[in-house]
Amino acid sequence: MITADNKKMVGFAKNKYELLRNELLGGIVSKRFEPGMPLPSETELMKTTGLARGTIRQAFEGLEREGFVYRIRGKGTFIKENVTINGNILPDGAKGLARNFVMPISRVFIGARYKDESYWSFFRSLETVLQAERFRLSVSYFEESRREAVFEDLMKSPDYCDGLVLGTGIVDESLAEKLLASKVAHVCIDVCAERQGLNTVCENTVDGMRQAISHLRRLGHEIITFMGAVKGSRHAFFKAAMAEADMIAGEPIHIDESSNWFSEDVACEVFGQWLDNKGASTAIVCQTDKMALGAIDAMKQRGLRAGHEISIIGYDNIEEKDEKIKTEPMLTTIDNRLNIIGARCGEVLLNQVLRGQCQIVHEYLPVVKLIVRQTTGPAIRNNHVG
Repeated sequence: MITADNKKMVGFAKNKYELLRNELLGGIVSKRFEPGMPLPSETELMKTTGLARGTIRQAFEGLEREGFVYRIRGKGTFIKENVTINGNILPDGAKGLARNFVMPISRVFIGARYKDESYWSFFRSLETVLQAERFRLSVSYFEESRREAVFEDLMKSPDYCDGLVLGTGIVDESLAEKLLASKVAHVCIDVCAERQGLNTVCENTVDGMRQAISHLRRLGHEIITFMGAVKGSRHAFFKAAMAEADMIAGEPIHIDESSNWFSEDVACEVFGQWLDNKGASTAIVCQTDKMALGAIDAMKQRGLRAGHEISIIGYDNIEEKDEKIKTEPMLTTIDNRLNIIGARCGEVLLNQVLRGQCQIVHEYLPVVKLIVRQTTGPAIRNNHVG
């Protein structure tokens, strides 16, 4: 269900009312909303979704036109008895008919910390592929403490959820076993899920790190530091690329995953402490663009310039993916072209649902590319942090 926690991410849908309509229709088809039951009121949905009353009313009106609900002035909106589709009564256990009902095929199962602009292109392209086969996409965000509970709830809803796309940092050994046992169609964008025998479609992160390090080396940088979660896959690939280049990696600047690690403010504070302690590196590769922007803010507060005293490289290319974001100076970054990954995830999912694909797939897409802008420059010897 759309909640206040995920309302910022509904922008990838063509219309917000359509996304809400799909959510409510899912409850009707799966019998979570029993015939004769009232739907949540407009006021209740305004509080839980953050959507405007007009948007919610539009969703209700659409369901009424399609014959799923009826409205009683002053009392609410109710589920019809014997709901029909094209003249056919909706049966119990409607799985398999989901395509005909234009129902959600998939829940994107992803942690709340990933409400980030870089994922919007992923959602849009994934949705486009699913819509071509008359499926719909819904997104479920969750807090870390509710990860297993949310997953198990989805496993209990086969009539509503035909497939799952799983974000990074979600699947552990226990959840992987449950997912495989359930035989639910799935695809993961986490490279670590390959070790657990799940379907994976991932970017070739190590190649992106190679490009970043090669660029910095040509600029004369000898010690390069990673900023981000030290237990994450991007740090592991950074270390591998540094080892291939036979270069020295500085002590990583760790940002705890339990914090709001996509926050520029957190990165600004952590990197500011590193600057104040006179860290030795002349170049920083950040786990995300948001972290890179926080690092640049910390430099500005100290009268330093990214691309001059210290070179900064981000990861995700959010400036190109979201036209509202304009960085100053313009950020050098690794573009992972999540739109291509999203489209391929949709294809892998549909191969399982429509064509009975059973063979587990592991794909690394050659989509990463270093975008050189203004935050990298020649290494400065004996600078203030040297």
